[in-house]
Amino acid sequence: MAGSTAPKSKVSQLGLDEKAQECNSYQTHFNLASSGSHGIKHQDWQAFMQKHGPWMIRKSRQIYQDPWMDVRCDEVLRPDGVPGTFSTVRIKPGVCVIAVDDDRTVYLTREFHYAVGRVTIEGASGGIEPTESALEAAQRELREELGIVANRWSHLGHVDPFTSALESPTQLFLAEELQFVEPDCEPTELIERVAFPIGHARQLVIESTITHAPTCVAILKAADRFGCLNERPSTDPRSAHLNE
Repeated sequence: MAGSTAPKSKVSQLGLDEKAQECNSYQTHFNLASSGSHGIKHQDWQAFMQKHGPWMIRKSRQIYQDPWMDVRCDEVLRPDGVPGTFSTVRIKPGVCVIAVDDDRTVYLTREFHYAVGRVTIEGASGGIEPTESALEAAQRELREELGIVANRWSHLGHVDPFTSALESPTQLFLAEELQFVEPDCEPTELIERVAFPIGHARQLVIESTITHAPTCVAILKAADRFGCLNERPSTDPRSAHLNE
């Protein structure tokens, strides 16, 4: 990351250490599985019997792998005893950051996202690299995407965005005591920084204007922390104009 280093930050560790161990364990598994693999990669069935909750996995095969995701197909015995297959997607563990200043203004990204084919409003988000902690990833993403350095950090828990077929653990953070610097986005990221009073941001979640699941949860948790869950939408000039 170019530029000056971020100031030493304060962070609330409540609940972070235990979850970080789980996330790091998964991160290690993901890095080992992804090392040296780019693009489509088919593997032969690996035969074994493994209990997985009320399911039994009989065989497992990797369908696709790249540095960001791993797709597997398992041959299983279902809870009702009927044989079948179950496919899952594992995505690199990541972070989502909500930055709030002293006036309770929330700073978010507005960007076109390829998978959904539209512009979305989200917290600064990204994957955790093998050499960094979840907090370090959050600090890096906030500075890269929004040009914000924060001196105070709070862990807001974690979310599993889609549990039926996708494993994508995401750690949530609240950043406060903000300083603004130059962003350092990746070449593929065309990011606009937008700002809303936190009560307005909460309303955008309720209205499904903001739909990115980790961002929705983080905003609601931050609004609860600041006592803004029952605030009405604001016409404050700090609010970005969504139709511009």
